[in-house]
Amino acid sequence: MAASLPLSVSVLGYGAIGQVVAAGLRDGAVPGARLVGVVNRSPLPGPPGLQISLADAIAASDVVVEAAGQEALRSFGPEVVAAGRTPGRLLRRRTGRP
Repeated sequence: MAASLPLSVSVLGYGAIGQVVAAGLRDGAVPGARLVGVVNRSPLPGPPGLQISLADAIAASDVVVEAAGQEALRSFGPEVVAAGRTPGRLLRRRTGRP
């Protein structure tokens, strides 16, 4: 059986929760997943390339983990739905993965 590709994950928000989630993905603490980038409204401290746009997150990720709160979800939700994602599987690309 062929090895499956790692799940591509972006993080929406870089506060207390987003930083921990992004670091875990970046450092390999989540087997089978890799960090694509972080969507954040203000510039991020840290390595260049970590911050990406929402459009890039939708295009490049299997999953975008929401760690920004309800305001961000209200702001970005319509774009997510317009991209063909369902609210129950927010920002999950159609990959056949559960």
